[in-house]
Amino acid sequence: MEQPGRGTSSDGLSTALYAATIFLGAFLLFQVQPLIGKYVLPWFGGSAGVWAAALLFFQLFLLLGYLYAHVVATWLSPRTQAVVHIGVLAATLLALPIIPSEALRPEGASNPVGGILLLLALTIGAPYLALSANGPLLQSWFARQHPGRSPYRLYALSNVASLLALFSYPLWFESAFALGGQAWLWSGTYAAFAVLCAVLAARQFRGASASTPITTAPVAGAAAPPPERVTLWWHMALWVLLPAVASAMLLATTTNLTQDIAPVPLLWALPLGVYLVTFILTFDSDRWYYRPLYAVLLLVCLGLTTFNIAGYHLGLVQEVALRIATLYFLGMVCHGELVALRPGYRHLTLFYLAVSAGGALGGGLVALGAPVAFNGYWEFQIGLVAGAAVAAFALSRELAMTTASVVRYTFAFVTAGALGITTGIGQVLWGVEQSNDLGVLLETRGFYGALKVNEVGGDDPRLTRLQLVHGQTLHGIQFTTPEQQRWHTSYYGDTSGIGVSLDHHPAREAGRPLRVGLIGLGTGTLATYLERGDYGRFYEINPQVLDIATDYFTYLGDARSAGADLEVLLGDARLVMERQLEAGEPQRFDVLAVDAFSSDSIPIHLLTKEALAIYRQHMAPGGVIAIHISNRFLDLGAVVRGLAADQGITAQLVANDDDTARGVNRSEWVLLTDNAAFLGAPDVQPALDEWPANAREPVLWTDDYSSLLAVVRWF
Repeated sequence: MEQPGRGTSSDGLSTALYAATIFLGAFLLFQVQPLIGKYVLPWFGGSAGVWAAALLFFQLFLLLGYLYAHVVATWLSPRTQAVVHIGVLAATLLALPIIPSEALRPEGASNPVGGILLLLALTIGAPYLALSANGPLLQSWFARQHPGRSPYRLYALSNVASLLALFSYPLWFESAFALGGQAWLWSGTYAAFAVLCAVLAARQFRGASASTPITTAPVAGAAAPPPERVTLWWHMALWVLLPAVASAMLLATTTNLTQDIAPVPLLWALPLGVYLVTFILTFDSDRWYYRPLYAVLLLVCLGLTTFNIAGYHLGLVQEVALRIATLYFLGMVCHGELVALRPGYRHLTLFYLAVSAGGALGGGLVALGAPVAFNGYWEFQIGLVAGAAVAAFALSRELAMTTASVVRYTFAFVTAGALGITTGIGQVLWGVEQSNDLGVLLETRGFYGALKVNEVGGDDPRLTRLQLVHGQTLHGIQFTTPEQQRWHTSYYGDTSGIGVSLDHHPAREAGRPLRVGLIGLGTGTLATYLERGDYGRFYEINPQVLDIATDYFTYLGDARSAGADLEVLLGDARLVMERQLEAGEPQRFDVLAVDAFSSDSIPIHLLTKEALAIYRQHMAPGGVIAIHISNRFLDLGAVVRGLAADQGITAQLVANDDDTARGVNRSEWVLLTDNAAFLGAPDVQPALDEWPANAREPVLWTDDYSSLLAVVRWF
């Protein structure tokens, strides 16, 4: 009989089968993440926090999968392993297809983390658990059946598949298939994966190599540890701590990017893809990670990022590139040091379990711990300090391994410098945070982001005002003197698109009370347009925003005192409006303002074809839908024009200038209406603007497809 691991044709076929199964499993594991995220985002408000909670779920179930693989590979005989795993695979097929039940839609506006985790567990929990266990379990089988071959290269291969899955989704799958079609395609491919995995389990059951012990013999060029290495307690601690730092920085970087642009698959995939590249390189071979070079480059990127946060602002491309470079070098150092401490193959599943525990720990600290412990987004800054500490650790390791005296002195100097940089970064970031706290009356944070109420304006009472800041974006201001308190401020001045719509709608001109819908509360500034008898309904997803608008600003109370019928409805605007229609309660709005921003990002599900269809069912004849498109990074005008073209209605741009004396900011609104009389009115005509000659082609977003690439302002 031919022996496995001897270069025979049977050996080659077996290796190919292992490689194909591990590759396909890793591809499915990471492609399901953006796919299921597309389902989850519209149900839970479309904020960056939704993706952070989803990432936490993925890391927790990855940990459970690795724990399962470790228990099965360590405590069960090869034949029992095969029987158990085939049973698990069969059970997971009952969860297909991976389409969330409508019964899992949230009902209220409470913290949705529990709801997100429950939805994901019930929808993809079982298949995701099996896919998570696939890599380490099959690698342990491979090491047993192929003595002398490195299973760590299969780990690198799995990360290549993960990377391909991440970037193929936004670049091809997302646009090539409808969302339901994507779910069915994934489910069918998973069934094929289960068959391949069962074939390998059956080979394990037949016991062709059941008596072959797992060897620790290294293979030239592979990332394999020397057989004589002794695993110490501090090695095991670093198996957890190093991936925890990298994982925490991954989530912190993702939040940092998506809270100011948009929480979409492309921006999820970019940092996660870079994170996976560091796994691929470090686990493929020792030659990819040269400690001194990467540690120094990490310190450089950390310093540049610190100055960027301190006020040296860059363009979109430059800021994203700097964040990604920082994450890359930190990932390379963390994972490079992790691989340098890897154990022999006998402890392979324990090693992967510890690595997964570290990833879950880092993700949990950012997704669950940070919102509770911090009032603002501080985890990214803490990650920078932790990254500098990791660089100093890496350099100290190089110092300990160097024998030449001149080189030792050099590394001792560089290590000391790294420790100094660590301290300096911490001091700079603390100073920035302290300066940002000047005049702060309230600073709070929840699932939907960080909120801050400031008092600005100095000693002059006529300049003193309160302002609400969400992330880095102003969400409303109010002057404090009684005669100025009902001014139309910030993005809602008299000459803004929404101001023109509310002041000069034909119903207002005819003296009839207005029926107004307002998606996004902010400080409640738009309530200043409501008069006696007017009907106003704010839709707000974040209960903390309602508390702030009530406790620190007077707009809502003033409107009610003036006789307006005003109510704030908590929950995602689209879901609440859908339920109103299902209950037979169309609102018959004369004007609907769509102004739901999360920092500077857009909840995309509020700007799709399906969303506009819901809005129009709530409109009175001749109604005006005013959509706020002011944005630093995205050209949302193209999206709104695409919606208008699809519905056959007019999309009219209205842009107003700053008026600092009255606290008015420049803004851009688009008015969607078929009311020609309103657009032709003498008081409306002067406010209307022409679309720029170089305006982008219209882009139609739907629930199945929303292309961020088509509307990004790169410079």
